[in-house]
Amino acid sequence: MTRLPRAVAVAMALAAAAAAGCGTSAAAPRDGATDSGSPAAACPAAAPASGTSCDGAQTCFYEDCAAAGRTVASCASGTWSVETGPCTGVFCQSQTCAVGQICVQRAGGALIVECAPNTCGTGAIGCGCLQSCVGTCTVGGSLQSGVTIQCNTCPSNTCA
Repeated sequence: MTRLPRAVAVAMALAAAAAAGCGTSAAAPRDGATDSGSPAAACPAAAPASGTSCDGAQTCFYEDCAAAGRTVASCASGTWSVETGPCTGVFCQSQTCAVGQICVQRAGGALIVECAPNTCGTGAIGCGCLQSCVGTCTVGGSLQSGVTIQCNTCPSNTCA
């Protein structure tokens, strides 16, 4: 059995997810919300308080490294659940992005991985935090590993 290089395997997984309809929300790339296959509600401009009401199922990411740190807010069953921790480097494939940066992964005919400045300040992290987002993008991550924006730049899955 031949093993695929990790970058090829990740690119194929992103392409398969796009083909299955993941990340197809028009709202998710711009507002910091992850997408579970259905249209995502916009993330609040500022991190919500834990226990406050929300609509839908989404996860939003915020960074205020000078004060609150990194915040992950998840909406489930109509209520926000919020975790906050220190800002740390962001795991980004084989590299670590500096505090204040976002990991950006673009998959099409190749997997391009880079660290980009988070220009959203303390607001919800999404494609609007980057100079440009191309393709179908989703925002993901965790309190520990940081925020990653993944973009499928070949939604037809015919790129080589």
